Amino acid sequence: AQAAYRLNRQTVLAGGVSYIHGEKRNAAGSVWFRPQEAPFNITETSDSTRGNKNSDTYNIWGALSYNVSNAFTLGVGADFTAANYAKQKDPRQKDNYLDFTISPGFMWRLGGGFALGLNYTYRRTMENMTFRLAGRQDKVYEYLIDRGAYFGRTETTDETGYTDDSFEKPLLDESHGAGLQLEIDFGRATWLNQLDYYHRHGHYGEESQAQINFSRHSGDGFNYDSWLEFHGRQKDMIHGLQLHVDYEKVTTRERVYRSETSESGVTDIHYYGSRESGRWQKGSVRLSYQYDPTGEERGYDMLSNQPAAWSFFADAGYSYRNTTASLYPFYRQQKLHDFGISARAKYVRPVGDVRAGGSLSLGMLFGGGDKAIDGDCATPADGQTRPQTPSVLLDRSYEYATATRLNSAIGVYVYVPVSAGHYLKIHPSYSLQKAFGIDYLEGSARNEVRLTVEYGF
Repeated sequence: AQAAYRLNRQTVLAGGVSYIHGEKRNAAGSVWFRPQEAPFNITETSDSTRGNKNSDTYNIWGALSYNVSNAFTLGVGADFTAANYAKQKDPRQKDNYLDFTISPGFMWRLGGGFALGLNYTYRRTMENMTFRLAGRQDKVYEYLIDRGAYFGRTETTDETGYTDDSFEKPLLDESHGAGLQLEIDFGRATWLNQLDYYHRHGHYGEESQAQINFSRHSGDGFNYDSWLEFHGRQKDMIHGLQLHVDYEKVTTRERVYRSETSESGVTDIHYYGSRESGRWQKGSVRLSYQYDPTGEERGYDMLSNQPAAWSFFADAGYSYRNTTASLYPFYRQQKLHDFGISARAKYVRPVGDVRAGGSLSLGMLFGGGDKAIDGDCATPADGQTRPQTPSVLLDRSYEYATATRLNSAIGVYVYVPVSAGHYLKIHPSYSLQKAFGIDYLEGSARNEVRLTVEYGF
């Protein structure tokens, strides 16, 4: 649920809340709630330990804007997400996830159709991990401490390390960023630009004398978005072009330590520096076009007396991810890339007292790259051997990222008036994703049936 409300001529409030319950059957893989953002990964190595995973996600957000004058506006936005993510079969993990973002800023209308904005953004995320066994305590399970591209060392549940059950272990990440916005109004066209830069840093493990701080990470990234909209006479968007570019680089350093416990039972941790264990960089560029003469795609004029109307959306994008994982003196590199295109057409028309119509979407993605390039950065000492991890984990992840796939979807839209300014949106849809050349993944197709019901006002 979300809403916006004008408190007075100067103040506008907006906010929303949501709840999502998720269930995964016969699941294993990463222990993290959002592994795509983590600096490294922890994953189970055996298919025999698959089990059900459940999650509950709560989100609340709010925003406030205040017009100090006709030329100057202050604003602030905040977003908070909390989630529980747990596996119901040994070896069990429970992840308590927290994500908080706040961003104050201002906008200054310079005159002549120009407006300038500036904002600061702080984000803090934490995944508090608990590992445990509920069944046979004498049975040993294995995790892979994945430094990237499924390369790293394995750790069993009877060891003291990343996955032992003695303490709750936090993965903390903090970022500070700044954003610059520039808007130019040409009358029948508007050009909006936004550039964001951020620096992130964090660690895995407690920052205390008696508990181990296993690793530290840091990184930098930026996002650039540009919107060019061409308007009709009533300022409704008719044609829109959007360009999105992003880049991020993260480096993780594993700390070298020794743990000592005195005769009285006091544990003391001694650190002796750190060494790089992994780094990755990723980026993407996407260009999209939208034709929306009545505002259907943006949620406007759902119940007005508009004639039958088409809307159209198309985009093309390229992304890549390069990874280097190190376990001295051995390393592994991986280079992935993909290119995708998609298009969606929607038609809505008045039918009695309601508006109804349908949509059709088609898309395709192609990928490739180097699955694994293994090498040595120094001559291994006598007795040193390259870490051996199940190759099927690497094969599946590479296939999932690069397999050619076709996406299609159909949907029906019905907008029912409830009262003045209020409407009910009913949107059933069906989508099919079909992959080709699958050798390692279980199944090559995904079918999804979804029913969306919204109340707008």
